[in-house]
Amino acid sequence: MKSFEERLASLDASLFDVIESQTTGDDRRSLLAVQKAIRKGREGYCYLEIGSYMGGSLQPHLLDPTCRRVYSIDKRPKSPRDDRGLPLVYPDNTTEGMLSLLKGLSPEGTEKVECLEGDASEIEVSVIRENPDLCLIDGEHTEEAVLSDFRFCESVLASSGAIMFHDANVVFSALYKIIASLREAGRNFRAYVLPTTLFVIELDECDLHRSPDLQRLLVENHIPFLEGLRSMEHFREVYNMLPVRALRAVSRAFKKIRHSAR
Repeated sequence: MKSFEERLASLDASLFDVIESQTTGDDRRSLLAVQKAIRKGREGYCYLEIGSYMGGSLQPHLLDPTCRRVYSIDKRPKSPRDDRGLPLVYPDNTTEGMLSLLKGLSPEGTEKVECLEGDASEIEVSVIRENPDLCLIDGEHTEEAVLSDFRFCESVLASSGAIMFHDANVVFSALYKIIASLREAGRNFRAYVLPTTLFVIELDECDLHRSPDLQRLLVENHIPFLEGLRSMEHFREVYNMLPVRALRAVSRAFKKIRHSAR
């Protein structure tokens, strides 16, 4: 049996296997590469994530002896809003259920987990007693929620920390506004995307991207680029359906009539 250190060193995606995680194999390797990089040059680290569901993405941090504390923020919706307009259902979405699964993985590791139930915007910053070095935003997939979650993470983040976003292909409008706000504020930052759909923002002097593992993943940025485009394929299919094309033709005709009437 390989040790945790050996498995992390090889970016072993099976570290996510005990509890179901809504991530791809590439997502998992990217998450592990960032986790591995955040440990370098630090005497341990603190991790915070928004949107834990059943705790799948918490697993490698629970097992990591260098991770001192884990904050899990989740308002536990049964049917969260989503910018894709999809009807999402999360049955048995409870903090108690998540903690039960985490205890099955590591009773000792669960002791460092602090659960905060509710929207991040409603949580007092003072509740976060130890500033996280690394955050993951994977809660409600709407522009409004992602912007709010980022503001919270930025306000509690340790100096030279990083904030990650899952499903960048869905929350891209919020990411665009976040990057614009950082530029306008003159913040020192670096932003990049990793396979499959993980977006990372390093703030201040954080330089995780220099690690060999992340350098290799950055060379594979064709994966998130193509996956992002592919995820929009159904919208293109609908746009080109005969009834929709007919409506577009009618709309163009009305525009021409209005223009000629001026």
